[in-house]
Amino acid sequence: MTQVIVAMNEKGGIGYKNRIPWNCKEDLALFKSKTMGKTIVVGRKTAAHLPNLPGRTIICLTRDSTLCTSLWHNNVIVTTKLEDIDLCSEDIIIAGGNEIYETFFAKESLVKKIHLSVIKGEHECDVYFRLELLKNFVIVEKTEFDEFTHYILERTEHGEQQYIDLLKNILENGVRRNGRNGETISIFKNDMTFDLRKGFPLLTTKKMFLRGIVEEFLFFIRGETDSSKLSEKKVRIWEGNTTDEFLLSRGLPYAKGVMGPMYGYQWRFFNAPYEIDNLGRPIDPEGGFDQLADVVNLIKNDPHSRRILMTSYNPAQSNMGVLHPCHSITIQFYVEDPFLDMFCYNRSQDAFLGIPFNIASSSLLLMLIGKLTSKTPRFFYMTMGDTHIYSEHIEQVKTQISRIPYSFPKLDFPNIESLQEIDNLTSKDFIISNYKCHSQIEAEMVA
Repeated sequence: MTQVIVAMNEKGGIGYKNRIPWNCKEDLALFKSKTMGKTIVVGRKTAAHLPNLPGRTIICLTRDSTLCTSLWHNNVIVTTKLEDIDLCSEDIIIAGGNEIYETFFAKESLVKKIHLSVIKGEHECDVYFRLELLKNFVIVEKTEFDEFTHYILERTEHGEQQYIDLLKNILENGVRRNGRNGETISIFKNDMTFDLRKGFPLLTTKKMFLRGIVEEFLFFIRGETDSSKLSEKKVRIWEGNTTDEFLLSRGLPYAKGVMGPMYGYQWRFFNAPYEIDNLGRPIDPEGGFDQLADVVNLIKNDPHSRRILMTSYNPAQSNMGVLHPCHSITIQFYVEDPFLDMFCYNRSQDAFLGIPFNIASSSLLLMLIGKLTSKTPRFFYMTMGDTHIYSEHIEQVKTQISRIPYSFPKLDFPNIESLQEIDNLTSKDFIISNYKCHSQIEAEMVA
């Protein structure tokens, strides 16, 4: 397994005038402990400034054939051929400089692990590590020292990188548009895939509000439409779109907090008459079609059906909601025993605030239906139509895309055998483990 070891400052600087720009004894000690007994591969400039490193084999990879006399100074072995290095060895560590890093990262999927020290403070540098090389790596371990932070990164087919790439693509290639609620940068038609066997896709490049995600999910699954129930639990994500002023602007006769026949209402009571009392609060619906129950029944009794699907979009009632549904326009399930896959199409996506919620919430839906049907949740496929960043969120997005993801956490909740048991679930039943993440990034929702 080829590994890389690199120390950089917070801006990616790794060198100044062919020297290390800092004198950090702790990091040097860590370098010694990680490389002892190993083979270290370096470039010519790095090798020229190395002290004697006992207990380690040093290989200098260079284009300068005049150096290729079996040994150079300080017992450095010189070669001009990458093929001369046993890249399958467990003991190979790539230690720079910049050209050597680029050479090894250019070999697709060759580097499997990175030992990264980020030195604190300001240091003048004239050579920078290309941070794009860290793409497709996730943080599996983090250790704080007095003068630096050390990370261990491992290569992975990691779902979160898709999201980071999407944000970058919108910033770089998106079209500026003015819509119902402000200016956006937008692109059209995007896809992401998450393998739930590798963890629960709760984003790690910012701290996520898992309790809010779970509470909204349970709210939808029960077919509820009075979001004041969420507000009472300090989950305020629907408040902006259910104020008295917003309801008045939509010409809706509801009490504050009521969203109308949206999302879960259509899942559980599709096209049932939506009625309110004298106070503008929803009355328990009668009739309608329970799409969720139908999905569960088909998976159990006709698993190869191509009609295992449900929708949040009901054209006959869409104008009765505070918004037209943005997500879950089409949800389709596919059984490949013992696995259950799910596809979801979302017509409109707030890339910074909405997508992270939707990834997690839709994954919860796949997990829940997996429990109800005794199937193993596998792939969640998500396709998005108009995918946009609001102008108010651009700086927050830039902060997020500068961060390296962590591994996804695990999520567990009780087994349930019937839809009736959903009423007994609370957010406390959903237990997250090994959730490591970067700090929260504050942003206002654009209503």
